[in-house]
Amino acid sequence: MKHLLCVSAAAALLTGCLDGEFDNAVSTYTNIEPGVCQGIYSDEEGPVFVSACEGVGPWTVYVHADSHREMTAYATVPVEPGERPEHFAFGGYMGNMGGYNSTIEWRLKREGGEPFATIHRYRFPDMEDFSRAREILTVSALRADYAFESCHVGYVDATDLPDANALARELADRLSYTYHCGSDHVWVIDRYTPTIEAAIAARQAD
Repeated sequence: MKHLLCVSAAAALLTGCLDGEFDNAVSTYTNIEPGVCQGIYSDEEGPVFVSACEGVGPWTVYVHADSHREMTAYATVPVEPGERPEHFAFGGYMGNMGGYNSTIEWRLKREGGEPFATIHRYRFPDMEDFSRAREILTVSALRADYAFESCHVGYVDATDLPDANALARELADRLSYTYHCGSDHVWVIDRYTPTIEAAIAARQAD
């Protein structure tokens, strides 16, 4: 499905939307199941465990797990076993006692092209109701030309929004390709700003 066009010239400037650039964007999938990942670092006092999993093309997925949560980073720079990957920007706080789904969705500009973003589902307990799990789709930009090769572009609330998968793909296609890791706004799509346009409008109103 074609992504929606930017709603105005100002929004295009803000989001880096490129008219028509992602009409042929496609998805491919990998997983981070234990059998396909290799442990590269552990610190049992932490405890901290880091695994490396095969990604798409030159990209490797690094999964950082500790007693409270999981975090991920994507990089083309290899890490030797036993080396703690300090130079990666592991994704931000997502919720205590949570973890990522085994499947990662990669967005490619076209069939057979290089990936420019990923979408990964994170599950964690609802702190107000522990019998209920919450889910967020994290959208990460892949920027091999940056010191930190990946970062979170935004979050889509998959618990409250029934069309969360489509919104995450739109967020990836429209906002991640020109995203500046470390300086650009991190987007949130939830029940308060349930569309990309609503999030843009809220940002412009700040």
